[in-house]
Amino acid sequence: MSTVIDSVLAILVIVGSLLLFAASLGLARGRDGIARIQPVAKAGTVGVIVLLLVAAIAAGNLTIFMRDLTAAALILIGAGLASQILAESIDHSQD
Repeated sequence: MSTVIDSVLAILVIVGSLLLFAASLGLARGRDGIARIQPVAKAGTVGVIVLLLVAAIAAGNLTIFMRDLTAAALILIGAGLASQILAESIDHSQD
């Protein structure tokens, strides 16, 4: 690959790693269950998707690219639904 693409991919890896680190800090510092779900649902999901897209672009293979793109779409859908269900169950258990 060219140097420009490698540089962009390296920056995206750093961004994805920082998002995952921020999600783990939010998980550790959350006061209650709902406050712990929010950073993982947002920053963690975006961080994983960024890293998956970097891996898909770096692979240079259409099959791997489509597999990683499908995984990113499923994570985007599944993480939102899972966090919503967890938040509702925590809310109901506090009543």
